[in-house]
Amino acid sequence: MNLDIDVLRSFVAVAETRSFTAAAQAVSRTQSTISVQIKNLEQRIGFALFERSHRAVTLTPRGERLLAFARDILRLNDEGVRSVTQTNVKGHIRLGITEYFAPDHVPALLAQFREVFPAVDIQVTCGVTGMLRTMQRNGDLDVVIGRRDPGSQDGELIRTEAVEWVSGPGYRIDAESPVALALLPVGCGIRALALEALERQNRLWQVVYVGASVLGLQSAVASGLAVTCVTRSAVRENFRVLGEAEGLPPLPASEIALFTSPKGAPEGMDELTQVVRDYFAHGVPEL
Repeated sequence: MNLDIDVLRSFVAVAETRSFTAAAQAVSRTQSTISVQIKNLEQRIGFALFERSHRAVTLTPRGERLLAFARDILRLNDEGVRSVTQTNVKGHIRLGITEYFAPDHVPALLAQFREVFPAVDIQVTCGVTGMLRTMQRNGDLDVVIGRRDPGSQDGELIRTEAVEWVSGPGYRIDAESPVALALLPVGCGIRALALEALERQNRLWQVVYVGASVLGLQSAVASGLAVTCVTRSAVRENFRVLGEAEGLPPLPASEIALFTSPKGAPEGMDELTQVVRDYFAHGVPEL
């Protein structure tokens, strides 16, 4: 039995986004095409890979097992293609990247690029998307990987991910007291949507910690200082995911997009953006 690479890419996209619609956007296919691909894959495998309901799409145990192998297959496929098609690219690229998406994977992404294109130097700036986009407009960054508002057509969508309220394992929320929050500085899109959601619910809140990075927010939450909201890939294993039961409002999904500069691309830019697309197209690999 041979499994089609494009079908596996669609399968991973559905597994990661938990949505046929979002998966279709991520792999530039129609929703009907994705549905047919998954149906044919399940028939070929002989087992259901997803449990479908009107509210969500979740993996079955067999789907979970296939997901791990599918990620490896896609990674090897993409690395192999780049390895045999690479040119002697040289250059210097200034990359801005938000940590909200899989902060532990940023070094892995850059290492993967450097392995294939060792003659391209990359200068990395991490920060909130608003700051990075301002730097890009001022000519200080060549490309930005950051968050965009749902429904926006700005940039190239590379991933959609749920945003979760989280706390430490023993943290308890008092319904009569303001929610203690750990957030990134003003200019962070997820900070803004979290506060807007709380305001709409008339829920009292208080920012008790402003972190410089997602890793700082994770540390504040792990210590029991406060609640925060992060993308699903940044939820640590020992965190509690919070929601309605704790009186917290639902949050819209976060869209991660690739923003290129209109002022002319330096050498190596096309290669970097393709590595980014490939890396995120088949989900975040396990470290």
